[in-house]
Amino acid sequence: MSNDPIIICGSGRSGTTWVLDSIAEANGCRTIFEPLQWLGVPEAKPFANRYVRDSDAEPELKKFMDKVLSGKMNSLWTDYRILPDTLLWPEFGSLRNKLGRLIKGSYEKLIIHYLKYRRSESRSLIVKFIRANLMLGWLSENYGHKILLVVRHPGAVVASKLRIGGRHWRHGDLLKKYLQDKQLREDYSENLKYVLKRSLSPVEAHTVIWCIENALPIHNEKKYGYCVVFYEDLISNIDTEWKRIINALQLRNIPDKGLLVKPSQQAQVSDEIKTKLLDQKQIGRWMSYFDKKQLFEIGEILNFFDIDFYNAFDPMPNRSECHEANDIKL
Repeated sequence: MSNDPIIICGSGRSGTTWVLDSIAEANGCRTIFEPLQWLGVPEAKPFANRYVRDSDAEPELKKFMDKVLSGKMNSLWTDYRILPDTLLWPEFGSLRNKLGRLIKGSYEKLIIHYLKYRRSESRSLIVKFIRANLMLGWLSENYGHKILLVVRHPGAVVASKLRIGGRHWRHGDLLKKYLQDKQLREDYSENLKYVLKRSLSPVEAHTVIWCIENALPIHNEKKYGYCVVFYEDLISNIDTEWKRIINALQLRNIPDKGLLVKPSQQAQVSDEIKTKLLDQKQIGRWMSYFDKKQLFEIGEILNFFDIDFYNAFDPMPNRSECHEANDIKL
């Protein structure tokens, strides 16, 4: 088993935490959780959700990632998944008692997470990102090929983000950031004109974000030798898919099936999983969240970006289409 750090990436709400924890628990790995979440790691703000060309030097980003991928990044957020501002006790205001109870819960959560996630510094390291999809080629060039990209149906991702809402999943700010990214617009200006010319519904906007974040890294899977796995396959084809990714990451142990049916803490908190166990019924549950018009909106965006390995009216991926795609648009 190689001691090189493992990188797990994916769009938010794609099952990356579930994959991270399943692999880490089975193999006794230390986890670093979403170091590009700048609310927990302020120094990450310039780098989150950035498009980085594969051959760019990016000395400041390199310095930051060296710290992360060497295991020298330590914070409440990356180690124990607690945002520091949730531990601040309010001094004034009529909501003090209510906020106090919430903050007390955050301290209790911190203790639970400390006991759950603390692991020896000498153990293998797994770093999980949901804001690094557009720099996967750069990460591969600079840190090797032990990278796993988790991809989930855009409809499921969009439904989950809309259901949760809140400051983390506002489509306007993130889409604006992508469209104002100078390098992204220089390299893909023709394709992004489509987005600039339209007034997008929330469903359409979130689907565009999914396409921007996933089309390019999936297209470059073979070029850089990292591993792409579909969330739906990890649930419906447990034996084959988990063995494949464990081999690709040069690890020893496939997670126990009893562990794999447990949803992540994010899925449980969001009430996305209606039962305590993951099963194939969960795969297509998101479809009931949309009406037919909204499903057509998702399908239209996917068609424009030439995404044919997912269909708005079918919850399962078509992996053969993914491998055969030679000209995915971005």
